[in-house]
Amino acid sequence: MAANIQSFASRRIPAWHNLGIVMDGQVTQEAAGLNWNVYDHPIITPSRIDEIQGEIVRIPGKEYATKKWIMRDDTNEPIGIVGSDYVSIQNTELFQFMKDLSEFDVDFSIETAGALGNGETVFVLAKMEGLRVHLGNDIVDPYIMLCNGHTGNRKMIVLPTGIRVVCQNTLRMALQGAKGATGLSKGWAIRHTTNAHERLAQARISLQEVAKEWNATKEAMERLAEARADEDEILKLIEGTFGMVNKESKKGATIAENRNKAIFDILESPTSKGLDTEGSVWSAMNAITEWLDHDSTIRSENKMKARVENNLIDGPSINYKEKAWNTAMAMVA
Repeated sequence: MAANIQSFASRRIPAWHNLGIVMDGQVTQEAAGLNWNVYDHPIITPSRIDEIQGEIVRIPGKEYATKKWIMRDDTNEPIGIVGSDYVSIQNTELFQFMKDLSEFDVDFSIETAGALGNGETVFVLAKMEGLRVHLGNDIVDPYIMLCNGHTGNRKMIVLPTGIRVVCQNTLRMALQGAKGATGLSKGWAIRHTTNAHERLAQARISLQEVAKEWNATKEAMERLAEARADEDEILKLIEGTFGMVNKESKKGATIAENRNKAIFDILESPTSKGLDTEGSVWSAMNAITEWLDHDSTIRSENKMKARVENNLIDGPSINYKEKAWNTAMAMVA
């Protein structure tokens, strides 16, 4: 297992970035190595520090617990320190959340799940069955991604997304309702406070609308696939995604030149050439997302952990993918 990938299971072949184990059928909590929850362990101090008339003073008296450890219940090892009002969302709740979605008209199947570090970050990726988009022989499947942090540094995230089958790109697209992009595209960010479980329940109910809006999003993808993109338009799309190059910076210009070359190389690769979407705005946008997912440089000692966070959870690639989608949609408006 790669450094700082605590556990990872997938039913995809090959597994995402060759991580973890590949399974037949739906990924379970146990198979993903997530059959553990967390509990609180108060950090007791014999006094507390307060501010009185502008001065910081130590007030003696009874014991206080202003912080607490978050502990794994399988190993009794600490994961992190949080405030006393922090409310945990358990791994079991993530899998139950996906199970409860089966009440809706769309079937959800858990396809990938895992944990980073010592379990500080946990994620679950579930496929919405029966909603596959065929752009000729270029195929996109819709997913729901859950991500939860156990250290207080990450909110619980519930996010609709899409994955392009030919290259396993994770797409960040705005779900399209009757009046255009909807709030669902940004998903839900749930803080670990007293109403966390209520907010999680609200997110589950709101996901009933995802299937309807995915159908409208399909129409947006079809427009992108039909629109042609020549070299100038591809460069316009790249500029809209990453911004204009500072020509006075030799280093910046070199980085941009290498990036652009890599993206154009992808457009000549099997993930673009020979597909029915070849030469389209859709193909150009996906060359950018493929570069972000697979080829962009990850500057981190723990590259695989950083790549998972960057592409699946909340890294800078997510913002670039949103910009690529928005720029592409503006080109076909």
